Order: sequence, then C-alpha cells, then structure tokens
Amino acid sequence: MKLIKKDLSFPFFTLLLNVITLCMSLFFFFYASDYQNPNDLLRKLGAPDAYYIYSGEYWGILVNTFTHLNPIMLIFNLVGLWILGAFFERRTGWFGLFLIGSYASVITSVIQLNLSNDPGIGMSGVNFFFLGLLIVYSKRFSEFQFNLRYVASATAIIGIGLIMYSNRYLNTNIGLEAVLGGFIFGIIYGLLRGRKIKIAFGVSTLVFSLFTLFYAPWSSIWNLQRGVTAHQNNELKKATNYYETALSIDPDLLDAQYNLKLIQIDELSDEAFALHEKGEFRKAEALYKQILAIDPQNIWAKQQLRKLP
Repeated sequence: MKLIKKDLSFPFFTLLLNVITLCMSLFFFFYASDYQNPNDLLRKLGAPDAYYIYSGEYWGILVNTFTHLNPIMLIFNLVGLWILGAFFERRTGWFGLFLIGSYASVITSVIQLNLSNDPGIGMSGVNFFFLGLLIVYSKRFSEFQFNLRYVASATAIIGIGLIMYSNRYLNTNIGLEAVLGGFIFGIIYGLLRGRKIKIAFGVSTLVFSLFTLFYAPWSSIWNLQRGVTAHQNNELKKATNYYETALSIDPDLLDAQYNLKLIQIDELSDEAFALHEKGEFRKAEALYKQILAIDPQNIWAKQQLRKLP
C-alpha cells in the first residue's frame, strides 16, 4: 500500500461503502420475516452460508462483509467504517483503501469460515483489521499520527472484551474469530517493512485462504458438501466416507445424518428387492424391517412387507 500526502478532501469511497452496507442490511431487516429461513434471503443478497460458499458461490466471502444481522452491530460497524475508512482513504487514496479493504474482507471471512463454519457476516473483522493496522502505522508513519492515538488500542481491547461477553452471556453470534484474526493480521501487515515483503505476504496469505475454499477436510460443512456432490453422482461409498467424516467433526450435523440414512436405506432396499425376487422371503423381510428401523415411515418397505407370502 503506497502512502500519499495527507488529503483532507471528502472521503467519497468510504461514503459509498457505508451506503452499500446500510442498504443491504436494511433490506435484510425489512424482508427477513418473509422467509422461513433467513439464509435464503442472505443468499439472494450474495451472502450465502458456508455450504453454498464451498459449493462454488465464492463471492460470498466478500459480499457478506456488507450485510448485518443485528442493528446494533450495524451501527457500530458503520461508525467504525466511517472513522477508519475515511482516515485511511485520506492517506492511501480510494484505491489503496479498496485493495487493503478487500484483502481484509477475504482474510477475516475465511478465518471465520474455517474456524467456525460460519461465513462471517458483517464488517467487524475488517474494522478490527484497520484498527490493528492503525495502531502500528501511527507509530511508524507521521501521516498516520493523531491525537489520543492510544484510544485505538483501548478501543480494540474493550471491543474484543465486549464481543466475548456478549457472545457468552447475551447469546449473540458476533464473529469473534474474524475480529481476532482481523486485528492480528492488521498488526502483522503493519509491522512488515518494504513494499515487496508486503506484496509477498498479502499474495501468499490470499492464495492460502482461497485454497481452503477448495480443500478444507477439517470442516464438517466442507465434508458435507463433498458428500452431497458424490451422492448426486451416485458415488455412494465416497459419499458415505465424507458424511461419516463430517459427523466425526460435528456429531449434530443433521444433514449428514439424514443423507447417511438415505444411503443406508438405498443399499438395504436394493438388497431386499433382489432377495424378494429370488424368493428368499425371510431374508428380504429382515431387511425390510431394518429399513423401517431407520425410517419408520418408509412407505415402500411397508408395501413390500404386505406383498410377502
């Protein structure tokens, strides 16, 4: 990021980012009640959940930054974006703000995605990235020095503490992983010296982050998505392995449980039907009952039992 001479002109790009964030968030607040699952509306806004990001809707790691689920967090983030965004835009130019903001958005979203299976809705991670960067730059560059600069450090500490308290005791779901990751990466990026080193660090971390969108075996949702793809291609053994891996990571993952049962029922159904056709009725009956033990409402198994002699 190239520093330019301090410019006190109006930060139009920061204003644009605020307007986009406000409009997308208000649209969600007004229309979320029309959807049985609010995630469907988020997906239409370009902010899909983890499953669809792993399915190929990769733009979500950028767009989700502009959407908020909580009006209070929206207000805090708009204020933070206006103060920090304007401060950086006046010193790096709008394009510098765009580059560093995009980098922060991708990094913090991917951190949140990998550590929690949450795509990281909101701008908290990006704001804390800028906060960490500002703390370092205010000590390194005269262009970034400002009165009461220790307020930035205090704000970061108090903000992280409040988020931890809110998540634990008020049942909020603010992306702590994105916040901590953004703050730490902002400090690291600020400490790097030399344009080439900054570019190398930025590119390498971006490449690694994007790679995890295609390969994340530690994620239950990634394994679920791979399992569904294999299931749709009738690669049942492969699908079973993915579903079982997903459940070993998150035993409460209902979609993996359900799809695994479907495979078990399909396999039992094929075997039972073959035995029925061969006249091995008692063996077929045992398999029909196994199907009903897995799915008591299975109509096909009930019909087949009635056909037995």
